[in-house]
Amino acid sequence: SLFSLFLWLLNLDILPNKIFLTIFNPLNGLNINSYIFILYYFSFAALYLKKGNDLILGCSLLLLTESRTGYIFFIFLIFQYLDEKELLPKFTQINFKLFIPGILITCLITPIFIGTTYFDNIKHNVETSIEFANNIFKSKDEITSINLQGERLTDSQRLCLTANNISHIYKTFPYGTGLGLKSYQNSLEKNQLGCKSQSEEFAKYEFIRAHNFYISYLSEMGIFFFPLLIFISKNIYKRNSKFIIIGLMIAFIGHEYLTSPYTWMVLGLSERRNYA
Repeated sequence: SLFSLFLWLLNLDILPNKIFLTIFNPLNGLNINSYIFILYYFSFAALYLKKGNDLILGCSLLLLTESRTGYIFFIFLIFQYLDEKELLPKFTQINFKLFIPGILITCLITPIFIGTTYFDNIKHNVETSIEFANNIFKSKDEITSINLQGERLTDSQRLCLTANNISHIYKTFPYGTGLGLKSYQNSLEKNQLGCKSQSEEFAKYEFIRAHNFYISYLSEMGIFFFPLLIFISKNIYKRNSKFIIIGLMIAFIGHEYLTSPYTWMVLGLSERRNYA
């Protein structure tokens, strides 16, 4: 983050991806989602090593990304920390240990919400997420038709990809497409499940995965997806990392980062933390 900020200040653009920089978003030269997963592992490692300063740094950088995935990771890191300190609120009683920290945090973040657009950005992310879910579950066929006609909707490309890849599951289950991106794309093309390209530089239709772990890997692996899902989700029952894994699995709704080393580093640290 600091290196990217330095390059931005010097007006240098030498990294492989364009650097997006806002007042609360000193991003790196990596793909933003890779960056967020790295921060999640870094923060989890800081929690494991009991490095309070690094944990605060990691959580702060997750918030600064202004990303829905970053917010999810931040929330579940806090849940994991509070759980270990036995500070999570209980329905049967009020935990007064949270009272003073709660006041201090409120005093800290209130000026940020009042003096910047940060709160508006959070509100926008929440509203668009709700709208996306509503479109997929209530208006999937209508959205697909609108997209094919070339009309623009909020997050229209993601809507089309999700709707098409859900249909793809029905066409490929229980055997799946077989492992590999090329096999998956060939299957999408064979079943005519392409989305209208958003760029004139590409072909009229693109055949792309859903950017959703559950949808894409169920299509790819068929019935063999379920053992993989059990392997990952069993970590939820481990007290020392259950909230970390829940956060990861919720983030998978918008990502397919199964093959990313950062995902496996989080899972590996989960095993280490519970059995060391």
